Amino acid sequence: MPDLYENPVATMLSAIWDTVKWWLVILGTWSAGLFAGVSIGCGGLPPLHWIIYGPAVSLVAWLVYPTVLAGLATSVMAWYLPMRIESRRLAIGAVIANFTVWMLIGAHASW
Repeated sequence: MPDLYENPVATMLSAIWDTVKWWLVILGTWSAGLFAGVSIGCGGLPPLHWIIYGPAVSLVAWLVYPTVLAGLATSVMAWYLPMRIESRRLAIGAVIANFTVWMLIGAHASW
């Protein structure tokens, strides 16, 4: 006879794992978009530590470049909406939008 009740701990851990996975996807597109944008803006490849430090720097960079606020808002929306509205199209659109916005910000600022 199948178990009619799911394990609540397993359900909670699954939800947390899905949230962490989606956060890593958004962080990865944020880093890749910023790296690609800085590469385009500078006309060459910046140091590879931009992949790691780029998002951390951009959290404070809005003080100097107010356009970074648009990227931060896009990242928050790209993280939140696909988890709330479970649509594959929305998730793909969120990843593309996040990458594109950070690429444009990186190319514009070319820090």
